[in-house]
Amino acid sequence: RLYYSFQDKDNLYFIMDYIPGGDMMSLLIRMGVFPENMARFYIAELTCAVESVHKMGFIHRDIKPDNILIDRDGHIKLTDFGLCTGFRWTHDSKYYQSGDHPRQDSMDFSNEWGDPASCRCGDRLKPLERRAARQHQRCLAHSLVGTPNYIAPEVLL
Repeated sequence: RLYYSFQDKDNLYFIMDYIPGGDMMSLLIRMGVFPENMARFYIAELTCAVESVHKMGFIHRDIKPDNILIDRDGHIKLTDFGLCTGFRWTHDSKYYQSGDHPRQDSMDFSNEWGDPASCRCGDRLKPLERRAARQHQRCLAHSLVGTPNYIAPEVLL
């Protein structure tokens, strides 16, 4: 959670929660291999965390051990949403220009974000437009991302 931010002439500072367990990469390096029960626990937690991000209408796109923090109780927290992208139809600029959209600072978790038929603006789209928008969403979700220190091999091919 971000509590405060400020900057000086050289840097931008964020005051956030301190997560004393460090990141999963450090834990993997320290342990070498996780015992099966520990791996099962962290995979289950990661699945729940990613599902939660998806329910909010976003795709993280940079899940890796460095971006999984471990709190004092051993539970995980996702970090580094810098490559995150939304997959809601409401990200279309035409939707915002219409001016008849609900406030964007409130979330409706009962909404099926990935289903165009159930989104707030889906009823205004014709079937062919829905199909094209769905294809565009898939393209965005499968676009290549990476950082110089950690990049998927298929990006280099």
